Amino acid sequence: MKLDDYDASMENASNLILNNVSVQEFLSELKHVVVDEAQDITGVRTDTILNLFYRLPSDCGITVLGDSAQAIY
Repeated sequence: MKLDDYDASMENASNLILNNVSVQEFLSELKHVVVDEAQDITGVRTDTILNLFYRLPSDCGITVLGDSAQAIY
């Protein structure tokens, strides 16, 4: 998969999170979200995850895992 295709997929996911009622209804049922490999989140991935967090219910737990000794080089 080309990086441009991946970025477009992430932008599409972000738009669905923000604008699709069915996706928002699904997200409203979540009790906890885990984000792993946080050290690798950049660019459009950051936007998508932040939009996800924005749409989660206020009582939804969020765990973000990352390794400060590991990064994409």
